[in-house]
Amino acid sequence: MKRILSERNLVVILFITALTVFSLAREDAKKAEQLFHNNSIGSSLLASPKQTSSTNVNRAQPEIINHK
Repeated sequence: MKRILSERNLVVILFITALTVFSLAREDAKKAEQLFHNNSIGSSLLASPKQTSSTNVNRAQPEIINHK
């Protein structure tokens, strides 16, 4: 009697399942990215990087000491 779920058939089934899952995940990621870019908060954060630079703290750089 021939086994239906041989090792080869199991590998083929798992490969097809993995491809299906990854393609569905890619589509969901595209939808989430579009929602983020269409969101007013998300688009305003992407459009104004200068706003975050004003909160940076100015730090004094250490002096270089020359030893002779």
